[in-house]
Amino acid sequence: MGTTVAKTRRPLLFIVALAIVLWSGWQLTFPTPVQAERSPDTQALVVRFAPDADPAARQALLDRLGSVVEWIEPLGVARVERVGGAAGARGGLRTLAAALESRAEVLYAEPDGLVQGVPLVEEEVPPLGGTIPAVPGSPVQVNDPAFNNRQWVYAPWLVGASTAWSYTMGSPEVVIAVVDSGIDAEHPDLRGRIAAGGYDFVDNDADPTDEHGHGTHVAGIIAATANNGIGSAGICPGCSLLPVRVLNEYNVGSWFDVAAGVVYAVDQGAQVINLSLGGSAMPQVMADAIAYAAERQVLVVAAAGNSRSDTPFYPAADPRVIAVGATRDDDTLWSLSNFGPWVELTAPGYAIYSTYNRRDNVYSGYTFMSGTSMAAPHVAGLAGLLLSQDPGRTPGEIRELMRRTAVDLGEVARDNRFGYGRIDVAAGLALGYAESVAGGTPGRLSGQVSMVGGREGQRSGVLEAVVRVRTLAGQEVARVQPAPENGRWEVTSLAPGTYRVMADVPGTRVAVEPAYYEIQVEAGQTVQGLDFALQAEGSTAPVFVAYLPQVHR
Repeated sequence: MGTTVAKTRRPLLFIVALAIVLWSGWQLTFPTPVQAERSPDTQALVVRFAPDADPAARQALLDRLGSVVEWIEPLGVARVERVGGAAGARGGLRTLAAALESRAEVLYAEPDGLVQGVPLVEEEVPPLGGTIPAVPGSPVQVNDPAFNNRQWVYAPWLVGASTAWSYTMGSPEVVIAVVDSGIDAEHPDLRGRIAAGGYDFVDNDADPTDEHGHGTHVAGIIAATANNGIGSAGICPGCSLLPVRVLNEYNVGSWFDVAAGVVYAVDQGAQVINLSLGGSAMPQVMADAIAYAAERQVLVVAAAGNSRSDTPFYPAADPRVIAVGATRDDDTLWSLSNFGPWVELTAPGYAIYSTYNRRDNVYSGYTFMSGTSMAAPHVAGLAGLLLSQDPGRTPGEIRELMRRTAVDLGEVARDNRFGYGRIDVAAGLALGYAESVAGGTPGRLSGQVSMVGGREGQRSGVLEAVVRVRTLAGQEVARVQPAPENGRWEVTSLAPGTYRVMADVPGTRVAVEPAYYEIQVEAGQTVQGLDFALQAEGSTAPVFVAYLPQVHR
């Protein structure tokens, strides 16, 4: 498995609030005194040994240091727990760490610290109001009742998940690790989505069952089952989930365990890792775990934090990680979301309906939560879809696809509030399809939509024509909606192939001339002059046209 741990279960240590304040450089401020009193034991040193360290000398040093040793073998890192004495105080641990670093066999030593699942808000009522945009008839219909209840579930519709599913709903071969408080693997909407393996680094056993609820909620956003007639559906409902428990029943853990969980997920074959947790500073052991994942082409996604601050939040702020802020149902920034130049993308994080470990609650095993913890798994799910579409994609290629297709919110181009923008799952899969076809250089279609209709000289009721581009097998690869003023339309980044292009005006009796174009797009080719005239029955009014924006950037 790549990561070994001691069999001894670590006891919880009651830590007073003053100690929390003094140690704030290594952990979050906890939202309640109960969580502060139920924190894991952090009277421990994390020591990384040099690769060429003599095993006997290494073991002798560990024997002198403490009572219990856990290893992250691939990193050569040990966690040594103290049993009190002068070195048991935080300051003593730092002094001891500094002394150890002077030894040739030690690369670094540092006190272990606390980390928490990003604090969240549990919403007890469904979101009301908001501006959920009109969605054309979805090419993929599912029977999950909450998914189809726009009063409860808005996020998948806002990011175009059901349109993206016309390309793929996800492959079980793509494994997304949820390094969190565990997963309720028996939840009816997650059963069958759980990959073999999984580990609990809190209790050091192979049962990563969620005792808090945070991890189960995250898991459902990523991969809740579609078309099973219950609940909702995740962004990548066909992907597999690897549960890695690093947070206890109070949503608190240690940095060492999180690092061990990341390394374990990599060694178990996860291609994407979701980290809805963090703190204001990142110890070296966590940075090493992130590097371990990056070197093995594993994409790491992390929550940006819920402090309404531009202070970097880790591990999200590590440049090898995709930092995700949270937006609302009206595409504004969620009020508590962190922001700053280190935030790369945003995704819905306000009032998100998803699976929950308490199946006897008011929503029968589901609930509404808000936070960047909920935003990050939307991005992890999109990454899973992009990998399902093309398993050969690198993390860098996935990040670039997400950036290029994100909906630009706030200031033009990348900004400090929304990063590159709010993810667009449909656009990501459409552009991904265009760029993944062998022989690869995408082509482009362009043309015009015009309409005869309305009273003479009147420019009202003008064009809501939809141009559709489909493969001959009927798969819809582009759908665009014009706005008034200019009838030019364009579809860019279309993969080489044979297509049928058509136009219609929903809800209006019109005759389309021609009915459709059937065309062959070659690599790098621009096909122009695909013009449609939409003639209202019996009308003699002048031609009105509407502008159709590009569907891909």
